[in-house]
Amino acid sequence: MNAQPLTRDGGPLVSVIVPAYNAENLLGQAVESVLAQTYGNWELVLVDDGSQDSTGSLCDRYSASDSRIRTLHIENRGLSGARNAGIDVSTGDWITFLDADDVLHPAFMEIMLDVAGQTGADIVNCGIREFADDGNPFDEPIEPSGHMDSYESAKGVATAMYQTGGLHSSACGKLYARGLWNEMRFREGIWYEDLDVFYRLWVRAERIANIPEPLYGYRQHEGSFIHNFTEGRLDVLNVTERMEEWAEKESPALLKAARDRRMSANFNIFLLAEESVRRGRLSRESAYGIQERCWEQIKRLRRDSLLNGKVRTKNRLGALISYLGPQILRKIRY
Repeated sequence: MNAQPLTRDGGPLVSVIVPAYNAENLLGQAVESVLAQTYGNWELVLVDDGSQDSTGSLCDRYSASDSRIRTLHIENRGLSGARNAGIDVSTGDWITFLDADDVLHPAFMEIMLDVAGQTGADIVNCGIREFADDGNPFDEPIEPSGHMDSYESAKGVATAMYQTGGLHSSACGKLYARGLWNEMRFREGIWYEDLDVFYRLWVRAERIANIPEPLYGYRQHEGSFIHNFTEGRLDVLNVTERMEEWAEKESPALLKAARDRRMSANFNIFLLAEESVRRGRLSRESAYGIQERCWEQIKRLRRDSLLNGKVRTKNRLGALISYLGPQILRKIRY
């Protein structure tokens, strides 16, 4: 923990931004994964997002132990607000985001910077490896594939909207050229903030590179929100609505991809609402209201998704099944 940082002459400075809210039990693993990096010219910005536990003091101890680590204490603003605060104070040439309960592969920075150098990309995307609460995603060595894809920005955005090709809209598992974030921040007070910002950010890039190696470890908690219904889950309907509106006005070439992503979101929420009824977590009356909203969009968008050869098979199959009516959709297991 007392290693000295490299000088800026030793390579570009990478800012690692870690929002932390009540993360006392897991933050240590995240920080240690940064300290273990084979590349040394980084700064770690720990954003204590109004934590009620000992997270704040833990952040302060890390800051005192290594000059590359700094702590920012803020009133609770949520994940987006904490990330925004971290961007504001960071000074790196490159930015990456690490959630407080996740970890980086030891060679994350070294490999990602190398790919950026080889491709001239402003954004580098890597694979994500899920792991259980008590696990370590990098117990087994990762064999380099030697494969990388490089996209011009619009094609990269479309690939992520279609959810194909390994490009994902998560803010994590990426390295960003700092200039992309000038006058760009996460929308605060919503869920799906990553999906909300990615396309507006990515179109600023000249190139986007992708490698399949899973260099980011994503912790899967029991009862993760992705499998459960809450009111916040409905934000994805608004987020993808804005995505379609943006494409229509700002980038018509991406409109078909944006519409497919909106179709996918409405299909998923329709099924999730039904699954939540089965589990007794949502009333049938509430589910009908949500599903009616989704069904209107599914009817409007399904033909385009079905006839679009770029749409993944899963979405095209869902579009086809939807012609049998909402009652059939309610029989599908989420």
